[in-house]
Amino acid sequence: MTVLFKFNRFLSNYNLSDFFSSTFSLIFLKRIKISKVKDFFHVNDILFVSSGRVALFTILKGLNLPDGAGVGVQPYLCPEVFESIKMAGLRPIFIDINLNDYTLDIEDIRRKKDKISALVVVHTFGNAADMDKICQVVPGVPIIEDCAHALLTKYNRKTVGRRGVASFYSFRLRKFLSAGEGAAIVLNDKHYKSSITRIILSFPKCGQLEELVHSISTLFKEFFNRNPLFSLITLPLWRASRHIVPKLDFAGEKGFELRRIRRVDLFVIIRKIGSVVGQIKRQTILSQFLRKQLEGVKGISLTDSLEKSEPNHILFPIRAEGVLERERLSRYLLKKGFDTSSIWNEAVVEAKVYGYTGDCSNSELAANTVLLLPVYYSMRKKHLLRMADALKEVLS
Repeated sequence: MTVLFKFNRFLSNYNLSDFFSSTFSLIFLKRIKISKVKDFFHVNDILFVSSGRVALFTILKGLNLPDGAGVGVQPYLCPEVFESIKMAGLRPIFIDINLNDYTLDIEDIRRKKDKISALVVVHTFGNAADMDKICQVVPGVPIIEDCAHALLTKYNRKTVGRRGVASFYSFRLRKFLSAGEGAAIVLNDKHYKSSITRIILSFPKCGQLEELVHSISTLFKEFFNRNPLFSLITLPLWRASRHIVPKLDFAGEKGFELRRIRRVDLFVIIRKIGSVVGQIKRQTILSQFLRKQLEGVKGISLTDSLEKSEPNHILFPIRAEGVLERERLSRYLLKKGFDTSSIWNEAVVEAKVYGYTGDCSNSELAANTVLLLPVYYSMRKKHLLRMADALKEVLS
């Protein structure tokens, strides 16, 4: 029996209250204080731009690397990261991942370290990369930590994002702290503060009308990503369109403009930041519960995080035994009421445009086999039991 209303593959937590309060702030507040965000991250220097991809571009430009210098990055990633590197006048050097937690493979970094002038370390799916080993392999190389998935993820009992020269966090939709858009840059090396600040000040601000249109657009997206409209309109439309226009950008993930952060997004970040800790604790409990249900199930592989890592469990990946098997699992779970995501399945193909030569076999395998299951703090254990039972049933 097919379930009518589906669980969305991703968390959705932008709401009417966020819209109205941020619109109010746009009209009546002359200045927004960011001390609450600094306290949350325990830093003195934090800067804001319009998106994570703009944050990466800004940091790379602020490093003042020679034109065409190599930047190490994994190919199993949102392809817009590659575009950020290219726009900064630099060149991606693709480094493979490990299949335990989908972060950078230490040995492949070692093999390619002489080609890179900077390294982007992604804490993929909220799993902390092995920063101790990475720093040992590339001493003196500027490291940028991509914490878009890793808000409050810990490594050696400390939150990630403090080992590189800089790190950035994303607050776009589908994150724990969903503000619409926006990103924070945390500066750990004061040497780069003036250059990065100068670059951000060169970006244009949004006018009030543009900010209001952005808020309305954000609310509209969220409205159609919640049931009943998600199951009745958005999901069927997306599934139909992907066969006609495979790269249609429903999520707004392609392309970016160099801008400062919008005031409405910054206001929502400040407004919601205090609730994140409880949400992550709840999501961690649910993810660990689902993991227990799936341990030992033949036909799928689960993430194996580092002992030093305390993931925030923002996403729950499993790995199928092949691309066709992944599609079969996805179709069956959808029938049972659970939308899933073959995340970054085209990333390695798109990486070829940026110079990828086919030497990252683990990344290619992940692109063809990883499936994200919907697990987020507003779900209940009974929903996860139903999903686990569906997986066991289709794999039996």
